[in-house]
Amino acid sequence: MARTLIIPNITDTTFWKMMKKKEEDGFKDKDWAEYFDFLFRNVSLKTSVDDIITRTTKEGLLEIWVQNFADNLEHIRNGKNISHLVPEEPDKAPKGYAVVIGRGPSVFKLKHLEMLAQSNYKDAIIATDGMLYECLKRGVVPDYVLSVDGNRSLIVRWYGDPNFDEHFPNATDEEKRRNQECIELVNTYGKRIKALLITSVAHNVYERCMEAGIDVYWFNPIFDDFRQNESFTKLQKIMTKSERNPHGVPAMVAGGNAGACAWVFAHTILRKIPVLIGIDYGYPEGTPLSETCYYDGMKKSIGDVEKIKDAYRTVYNPFFKVNVLTDIVFEHYKKAFLDMCMRTADWIYTIQCSPGFLFSENTLHKIKCMDFGEFLKMAGEKNENIVH
Repeated sequence: MARTLIIPNITDTTFWKMMKKKEEDGFKDKDWAEYFDFLFRNVSLKTSVDDIITRTTKEGLLEIWVQNFADNLEHIRNGKNISHLVPEEPDKAPKGYAVVIGRGPSVFKLKHLEMLAQSNYKDAIIATDGMLYECLKRGVVPDYVLSVDGNRSLIVRWYGDPNFDEHFPNATDEEKRRNQECIELVNTYGKRIKALLITSVAHNVYERCMEAGIDVYWFNPIFDDFRQNESFTKLQKIMTKSERNPHGVPAMVAGGNAGACAWVFAHTILRKIPVLIGIDYGYPEGTPLSETCYYDGMKKSIGDVEKIKDAYRTVYNPFFKVNVLTDIVFEHYKKAFLDMCMRTADWIYTIQCSPGFLFSENTLHKIKCMDFGEFLKMAGEKNENIVH
């Protein structure tokens, strides 16, 4: 049954402001009930897991994101950005592939990096920052490495941290050796790599890239609705305008993680078909819950070990014929990724070579499963850019 809402003590001025706003929003001749439905169309009476993850991420990280942005701003305004990587004729038919490398367990289990190093693959390679060292030590030099996290001690380690002992005073000798090897590898190959850095990345990551000779290209995150005047995303774009970047630094959907953001970069900027390895959003069947990425965080927030088990489920992947363990956080990322897939242009599809990834039937026309070896054989036989 419809209810009548009576608002007492409303002033004439407020009422006429409401009338004006109603007209501006295109509801001049519509009744108030229809207009209120429009105003609150995105408000849910139930708080979902997605809502909680999104809210807590923003609330917990906003301050450090803004601080990092301020530290980087001078270099952002005077530097390059991802728009400088757009092909000269972006409206022509897209050419070739871009292998996107994530840190999912399948990339190690199936030795995808070793396969890539030994192949005749000649096209673009985009590594998430956590895979830069893993790629270089196996003989794979990515064309691009991408960072979206703003943590000031964790992210710089992927590039080889000169202040590792300060950031990790309790590190083992093996961890110290690994960091030193990472420094040497990144210094050796840095001039062949382009870094795609979110403007809220920790400033020491930018400094490390400069030290290693890595060419930096900035992009803004889409933090909120940029169409609103109070939008932080809009303010970032305005603040990054300069003589070198008269239009400001463009924003790119990050998808909540480096793997999804690298996928976006592959097809929106490079105009290539993304090929995913190590983008699992899940774990091999039998992985102990305590060894999963978000277990400690859930243990701290939920407390009850038995209740934590409810945050996990095992699902069968019929395309790669494996069981996959997933959790509520990876489910959140997967849901966002699939939603982005469904919103892409008609020409865009994704080749998924990570057996840990799960998706629904209605996305089959946008995601094509393929064994990575089969893809490398196909790409190697062409030995040139492939027109789609």
